[in-house]
Amino acid sequence: MSDVSFSDIYEDEYLEERQVGQLRRPRLFRYRTNPMDCFNDIQFKMRFRFDKNTVRFLLESFGTEPNLTLRFYGTGSI
Repeated sequence: MSDVSFSDIYEDEYLEERQVGQLRRPRLFRYRTNPMDCFNDIQFKMRFRFDKNTVRFLLESFGTEPNLTLRFYGTGSI
């Protein structure tokens, strides 16, 4: 009888899965344009329902944590 334990088999499968995972294609990050730059005022308002000045004001008001602020305003809790 061989001295192969369940943990040895599990470890081998784990290593095989890690090796397969390393063969994945590298992630591709595309350059995204800034909507404030690429849309004129009318296009921006039609797309986002706010004009550029309102968005600038909101971004300045939120400070460094816009997602946290929006979550608080939307749900009333953090």
